[in-house]
Amino acid sequence: LGSIVEGGSVDAEGGAWSANQRQAEALEQALGALERLEAIVVDGNLPVDFWTIDLREAAMALGAVTGEDVSEDVLDVVFTKFCIGK
Repeated sequence: LGSIVEGGSVDAEGGAWSANQRQAEALEQALGALERLEAIVVDGNLPVDFWTIDLREAAMALGAVTGEDVSEDVLDVVFTKFCIGK
């Protein structure tokens, strides 16, 4: 997320892009969660069920920026299909 935005590969032409303090903090929260998730996946020592903690945090933070409600019901459906043992 950070490299996409900082690297200039986000084309905002024709669209409005603004980040207020709340949105910026949510983006930072999402980035942190995705970075932790990447470290967990690369490490490979934790079961897939543990991945959902950071994945859920990133989804909720991005939902706060986009205004989309990432409800618990939606996340539960995704994670029951994604996680082993559910």
